[in-house]
Amino acid sequence: MEKLFDWIVNHDEVSILCCPSFKIVNMIKKLGIIVDNINYDINFKDMPNVICNDFVFDNIKMRDCVVHYNCEKTYPVGRLHKGVFILRGDDKKHNGDCNPIESIEKLIDDNNLTKIFDSHVTKNLNKNYNHYYVYGTNF
Repeated sequence: MEKLFDWIVNHDEVSILCCPSFKIVNMIKKLGIIVDNINYDINFKDMPNVICNDFVFDNIKMRDCVVHYNCEKTYPVGRLHKGVFILRGDDKKHNGDCNPIESIEKLIDDNNLTKIFDSHVTKNLNKNYNHYYVYGTNF
């Protein structure tokens, strides 16, 4: 998780996609970073400060830096948007994970990233899955 913040602080504005944790979003805002919190889940439709739209199918303007918190849940954002990306995905293989992430290379390829600034893997030993993180661009 620290890697996300290390990378996010390099930007004044971010669009955060599919992040169910308001704690994370609020921590980023407290750093003085402008945040567009975009989530397709209708459970967030009446929540203040959440743009409840689907970035794949709805006309959503995203900031230059996009943080996608659950890449395994959606179509790759890098195929729809040009910019800087902070991507997080896991290999939990939940029912409904339409885009399973099993490596950093998959995040890079799926999102057409051409330059990688950093990457990281975190292994959850108790639950036997990995989180994959990539910071890069497709400009």
